[in-house]
Amino acid sequence: MNRLPHTPVTTKVASAPLWVEFGRTLRSRRRLAGLTQQQLGLRVGYHHSLISKLEAGLREPPAGLPRRLDDLLQTGGDLSALLSNDWAPPPPALHRTHFSVIPGEDTLAGLAPLEGRFWPARLPDHGLPCPLHADAGCDVPSYADALTVLAAVGAADDGGPPIGVDPDVMHVLTALLAGYTRAGFVGATAGLVSSVEYVLRRVVRWAEALNAHGRSPHAQLRLAADYAQLAGRYRMQQGQSVMGMSWYDRGLNWADVCDAQGARASLLGDVCTLARLDGDATAALSYARAMEAVDPARGWIVTLAQLYQARGHALVGDAAECRRHIALAHYRLNRFDERDRIEAPWLTGLTGRLRTEATVGGAL
Repeated sequence: MNRLPHTPVTTKVASAPLWVEFGRTLRSRRRLAGLTQQQLGLRVGYHHSLISKLEAGLREPPAGLPRRLDDLLQTGGDLSALLSNDWAPPPPALHRTHFSVIPGEDTLAGLAPLEGRFWPARLPDHGLPCPLHADAGCDVPSYADALTVLAAVGAADDGGPPIGVDPDVMHVLTALLAGYTRAGFVGATAGLVSSVEYVLRRVVRWAEALNAHGRSPHAQLRLAADYAQLAGRYRMQQGQSVMGMSWYDRGLNWADVCDAQGARASLLGDVCTLARLDGDATAALSYARAMEAVDPARGWIVTLAQLYQARGHALVGDAAECRRHIALAHYRLNRFDERDRIEAPWLTGLTGRLRTEATVGGAL
C-alpha cells in the first residue's frame, strides 16, 4: 500500500521556532522584492534549494548569509536581528482547528494508478507550483520512482511525528496532484476521488504534526488547499454538493493561513460558479468581486473574475454590465505576463482563447 508520510528528523527541535520565524521573514522580504528563490540564490551565491530550506525553517543559515540577505533585500537588518540575542519568540503555533478535515476513509488498499501521460516531468505543471520552490522549476521523479518515494516515506509512519520536510516528497505529492487533475478530465472515478481525499488527509495530518513540534506547516497546508479544491470539484461532479462545499471551505482556510493568493482566488472562482449554477446571482457576483480583490495585479485572476462577473450580470439580465466585464476580461487576457502564463496555462494559447470565448458565449 502506498501510504503517506511522516518524514524523518532533519533538524533540532529546540532551534525550530527561531528558524521558522527567520524563514517566514525571508520569504516575505523576497516576495516584496519581486524575486524568485532561484533569483535570490543566484544573487547571494547559493543554490535555490538552500533558500527553499531557509524559508521552510529547515536549517540554520550559513555564517554571513543573513547580513548579505539584509543588504540585498534592504531589510534594515531585520534578518540578522532575528538571530541576535534580542530575538523575540515567534507567534504561537496554529490552532488545532486549522487541521480539521472532513471525516472519511483513512485507509486504502492502494492509490489509484496513473497513466504515464498524466505524470508531469517538471513543476510547475498545470499551474501547480512546488510549495517549496514556487515557480523556480523543479524536476519530478519518474512515476515508478515516485511510488518508491511514497512507500519509503510511508514506512516511517509509525516511527513518530515528522519534524523535517523532504523536498522530494513535496515534489512527488505536487506531481501526484497534477496527475490526478489531468486524469479527472477523462473522468473522476470513485477510486480517483478516494485517492485524492486520502492523500489530502495525510498531508494535513503531516502539517499538524509539524505544527505541534514547532515547525512551520505552511508548505503542507499550501498543498492541502490545492488538494481540497480538487476534492471539492470531484465531489461536485458526483452530485455531492455538501461534501464539495465542505472541502472548498477547508481549502479557503488553508489558503488564508498560508497567504496562498493563487489558491484562494481559484477556490473562490469555483464557489462563484456553484452560486451561479444555483441561480444565486447576488452570491455569484460577491464571490467574483472577492476573487478579483485577492490580487488585482495578477492578470489571470482579474480575467477570470471579470468573466465570472459578466456571467453573474447575465443571470439578472443586465446586458450592459455583462458586455462591459467581457471587454475588461479580453483587455487583461491580451496583456498576460510570464507569471500569468506559468500560473494559469489553461488560459493561454489557442486552448485558453477557446475556453475564454466559451465562457463569453455562456454569458451572452
